[in-house]
Amino acid sequence: ASDVEEDILDASDIYAVVNDSLERHANEAAIQRQGLALLYNLSIRGEGMPSKLMSNGCLRNIIKAVENHTRNPQVLSPALSMLINLSDTVECGKALVEEKTVNLITHAITLNVENLKIAIVGCNILSVMCQK
Repeated sequence: ASDVEEDILDASDIYAVVNDSLERHANEAAIQRQGLALLYNLSIRGEGMPSKLMSNGCLRNIIKAVENHTRNPQVLSPALSMLINLSDTVECGKALVEEKTVNLITHAITLNVENLKIAIVGCNILSVMCQK
């Protein structure tokens, strides 16, 4: 992403707006799916993006989405993908090795093992977790 595009994203405070929506509507699968997909797209835009997302507190909402929508692959897929993208940040790396987080993610993957996309993303996130 260009510096101009980054400036526009920063000025619009899009990270905080999406994060606030995820927090306020934690039980609404459609909002979680769309918000997490947007955050995922932002997270792959450039090197500094994961840190910007982490500084806006999105980790808590990603983990909350996995907790609230354990049986919904459309929410789990972007949530787990986000955890992979954010795993290089110190805060997310620490969260991935906490027993509660490991159990939550393993449980969500197990419940959705028949879903190919969740199985693939699940194997990826477990691999990342084992490297921490």
